Order: sequence, then C-alpha cells, then structure tokens
Amino acid sequence: MPLDRSQCGTPRVERGGTYLRWVMRDGDDAVTCRILADTLRELFDGPDADAVDLFLGNQSEVEQAAQERYAAMGAPDGVVELEHIDFI
Repeated sequence: MPLDRSQCGTPRVERGGTYLRWVMRDGDDAVTCRILADTLRELFDGPDADAVDLFLGNQSEVEQAAQERYAAMGAPDGVVELEHIDFI
C-alpha cells in the first residue's frame, strides 16, 4: 500500500537539529520518515532556513520522495530515511 500524508502531529526537528522527522501512513500503520535538515537546506536553497519551514513549503515533493523510497525499499528499522539521491 502506498504511503499517505498523516494527520498524526507535525514535523519536528530532532537530535539537536540534525534531522527532520514526520509521520506518514500505510493503511492503519504509522511510518516514520526522516531527512537530514542540511539536506533540506541544500535541496531547497535555504542555507539558513528553518528545516520545518522548508519541509512545509516543499511538503508535496518531500512526501513524494518518501513514497517512492518506501515503495522501492520499505522502511528498514521502521524508518524511511531520505537522501539527496531520492530527489533526482
């Protein structure tokens, strides 16, 4: 089943600002997704931008990348971990 946007909370920065984490849904299952905050800044030209703001401003594109990665690789260790390559 493909991932869908979740209404479970808002994206948040964790690990001292290193990662941005959010939740998507696969049917009834919650799937944690995350991306390095610096990756968001590099991808969306915001070197000093807040990672949550960048995510929210580009949410559709980021979630599409998460859906594609999840379809291809699942969620090893219960997490969909996005990298630069997922946006090419």
